[in-house]
Amino acid sequence: MLLDFSKYYASTPTEISYELSTHRGPLLIEKLRHGDFDFVICAGTERDKTSLMSEKLFDEELLFFKSSMSSKMFCIEETALSFEWVKEGMSSLFKDLRKDHEIEYLQSYGAIAALILNEVGGGIVPLGIAERFKIPSKLRIKNTKKIYRPIHLYSKKTFFTSLAGNKIFEVCSKISKEGSSYLEDFK
Repeated sequence: MLLDFSKYYASTPTEISYELSTHRGPLLIEKLRHGDFDFVICAGTERDKTSLMSEKLFDEELLFFKSSMSSKMFCIEETALSFEWVKEGMSSLFKDLRKDHEIEYLQSYGAIAALILNEVGGGIVPLGIAERFKIPSKLRIKNTKKIYRPIHLYSKKTFFTSLAGNKIFEVCSKISKEGSSYLEDFK
């Protein structure tokens, strides 16, 4: 899910610069600790929070897609920060999927989305990735159990309590409550 700060910051004279990254959560959090960023928004949670503040913004649904060309099913590797939160739900789902699919783990949701689009196999990707890659809704497997990963905002304690940090959190909260139009295709 891309965050559009412009409509919320239109009345604020301060200019905001941001960097969109596909780096994994632990690397982003490490860069935050080293001062490269004022805040990061990423999936999952960081275990060592001694120097950080965090707030859960929302839960992002993981969507399941099929391929008519292959029985492969691609999934994010189990060492990913967000996998810890979905492990239990995925385990029960994998029992069913393994009956008809070969499960293959990758390091990138973007790579999984590209493979789904090219009919190399099915896969499991977050809603925001499915939207960004425009994966057709007709490929979606409508599973009975929904699985979500948490999205958090992290910052150093000093930023989180500053005026700018409060404004960023307020903006992120508003944006997260807007939801997504992508699921309208599936109703």
